[in-house]
Amino acid sequence: MKRLFAFLLLAVVAATVIGIGMLFGGHLGYQAFVIRTGSMSPTIPPQSLVVVRTGEYSVGQVVSFVKDGSVVSHRIVRQNPDGGFTTQGDANRTADPTPVQPSQVIGGVVSHVDRLGFWVVYLSRPLTLASLAMLGVFLWAVLPLLFGRDEDEARDPGPGLAAASLV
Repeated sequence: MKRLFAFLLLAVVAATVIGIGMLFGGHLGYQAFVIRTGSMSPTIPPQSLVVVRTGEYSVGQVVSFVKDGSVVSHRIVRQNPDGGFTTQGDANRTADPTPVQPSQVIGGVVSHVDRLGFWVVYLSRPLTLASLAMLGVFLWAVLPLLFGRDEDEARDPGPGLAAASLV
């Protein structure tokens, strides 16, 4: 029973990481990003995971866009005459100095989950996944030694022993 629990725990962690990647990988019209700074506080705290509907956004909405190779999530405060947007973090006193062009916008934020971004970043690192796999193997090997065999295993000699006693 203990081995089954350790295996199931490892399977759930792996499925969660894979599921988040597949669901929010852009295949369903949504992407997910982690908020790393406090510029959107208190609306969206740092380490939150934001869900972005790609290609859909409007003035007044929080959007995610690419700026200098990074993804930033700020609110569109107005559309400029040239078609670009002025953005601003909710915690910032002034608007962002550089306008955002429509080609930079990924989409509008439709939801967020506080602190889930921390776990997404943590679980997406190869070293973390390797250490969780090692923990699962360790628990699978050590739990039976610490707690003994299951009662069902102790009563049932198994097919090999049963066959040997018949001879």
